Amino acid sequence: MKLEEIKKILENQEIKMVDSYELDGKQYGRSLFDVEWLKIITKTPNIIFDIGCYDGGDSIRFIKSYPGVNVFSFEASPLRWGGLIDTAKKYNFNVICKAVGQIDGMCKFYDSLIDDERVDAQGSMFQHTDFYKQKYPRIKQKKEFSEIPCIRVDTFCEENNINKIDLVHIDVEGAEINVIRGFNKILPKMVFVETLGDEMFFGGTKSDELNELLLSMGYFLIKDLNSDRLYIHKNYVDD
Repeated sequence: MKLEEIKKILENQEIKMVDSYELDGKQYGRSLFDVEWLKIITKTPNIIFDIGCYDGGDSIRFIKSYPGVNVFSFEASPLRWGGLIDTAKKYNFNVICKAVGQIDGMCKFYDSLIDDERVDAQGSMFQHTDFYKQKYPRIKQKKEFSEIPCIRVDTFCEENNINKIDLVHIDVEGAEINVIRGFNKILPKMVFVETLGDEMFFGGTKSDELNELLLSMGYFLIKDLNSDRLYIHKNYVDD
């Protein structure tokens, strides 16, 4: 399909502006990514990476929409690992309890709580700025960091004999560029990136820098939702 055709189709797709849904009596988080976009562009995806998968809400949506798809769900927050593993067993997706970045090894991670008690906030490799604290006063980031395992996308693919990824879905609280720099020769067909804004994290991703990096790697921007963007690689677009 030609690039302009893809853009035109996606322009007419209604965006579901919700951040959660209920399944089997439980609430799960979800992004603005519409699984119908995969049907339009990929038909039947085989491998999806859900990086920064939180409670597995988006991973479940992928599994429910595409029976037989392999979903690899990465989560850096130790506070979420136990519940996430149980959810993955129930809905049949793969959980990797690691951060994803530009190194293989250990990295710093700052977990967060809501009102100092609820495990409903997402942690980050980067510390919150004063702007973040003012915008989300109920989210309390821990001052002490944890050392957690980190892996590059290309390393994980090599270790698991993966040579093609249909979609990388990224929600990593300021570490988006770190994830993408770990692609190397692995160039996913589509990349969906969620960002919070340039002023949220000390040393975190800047949106213009992120966009320039992806364009330099051969990606086209096909859906711009301001803070969230969908890209497709030129190898998968007709001339």
